[in-house]
Amino acid sequence: MSKGKSARDSWRLDETRRLSEELLDRAVGGGPMSWRDWDELTWSIASVPGLALAPSRLWNQVAQRLLVESHIADGVPWMVRAEAYHRLITHPVGGRRAIAVAAESAADRGAQSMIGMLAAFSATADPMATTTVLRHITDPVTERTFYGALLTAVKVLDHGHLDPAMARAVLPTLVDLISDGGELALLAASLLRRLPAEARGGLSARLLREVACLVEVPARPQLPDSVVAELAGVAGALADPLLPVWVTEMTRHPVFDIRLLATFHIYASPLRIPLARALAADLECLLRARASGTRVHRLFQILRKLGGPEQRRMVERLLTHPELPATVLDSAAYSLGHLGGHTPANWFRQAVRHHLAHTREPAHISVLDRLVYAMGMSGHDAVLTELLSVPDLPNPVRTAARWWLELPTHIRESART
Repeated sequence: MSKGKSARDSWRLDETRRLSEELLDRAVGGGPMSWRDWDELTWSIASVPGLALAPSRLWNQVAQRLLVESHIADGVPWMVRAEAYHRLITHPVGGRRAIAVAAESAADRGAQSMIGMLAAFSATADPMATTTVLRHITDPVTERTFYGALLTAVKVLDHGHLDPAMARAVLPTLVDLISDGGELALLAASLLRRLPAEARGGLSARLLREVACLVEVPARPQLPDSVVAELAGVAGALADPLLPVWVTEMTRHPVFDIRLLATFHIYASPLRIPLARALAADLECLLRARASGTRVHRLFQILRKLGGPEQRRMVERLLTHPELPATVLDSAAYSLGHLGGHTPANWFRQAVRHHLAHTREPAHISVLDRLVYAMGMSGHDAVLTELLSVPDLPNPVRTAARWWLELPTHIRESART
């Protein structure tokens, strides 16, 4: 190696170290951190397996800030932060600290994204992470942590991180879910199919046949008629052989992560807007027919990523509809936090008044909680402050509103970049 090349390599190493130290100072000192900054910082951390931070509490500070930002970010800023947290959680030195931070956050009833906090555990085989996922299946903090743990368990099983003894511990819960029907039954069936054979040995032939039917995906994907009609005028769209695969996976696959990945493929294509329009029309047809099951929930889930201002107006209209079931309203409110476009403050005030009149029903409390998330994502702090002055506001909603208002400004501003 020439002296010139050695000098250049040494300069690059020094420059990388200087940049990483600067980013670390910003991350723990309240400075701005864009998704590019988090990508650079965590890449540098991951490239040094024996890295020691002094004092050691810096691991916790970095993980805590990154985790919160990743759950109030959207689009590319969210994707990169999620991957950045995976780098932390798999680091030989700092990984256990990142696992502990995520576990503590998932147990916090005031946090606004408990599902996402559990999803972080899919990146590691550490027993502490696996045990946390299992605990939220067998003894969940809330319905949302339960759902988040089930979603994460799919990837934990796919990666081979669950031994037979652990699998047997969740078996009774999964069997019970099969009989309940709906989205959770589909998810439970997917998990049962993934359990080690020795853990499934005692299941009846009838139950195994039911599981097989629940997780069946069409062998020959086809586009719905509404999608064909919407895309007929888009040059070359219907000739794409992958389009039916993506649409089928996005709408019908029992595993959420596969549905989400297919949705991202569509999101990144020119077909996002026409497909969102077609699926929104399907959703309205289902609602006119008074449907309220898995298909409805999944369409709201898809529109959460694909939808734009047009679909946001539709969701706003549905959320104050006097006759829709509370389960449909909950799915609609869930989608609002990430839909394209903007909802004005006065609409939120009207929607809050509407649902406050029904707070004796737990489902409406969940809707209010999801509306708080949408307000937080939209920066409607004035409405959140007004909400805290409501005398009989349900505790979960009050806690969620306070969580947003107490977030440091530098974290909220950084999460948008």
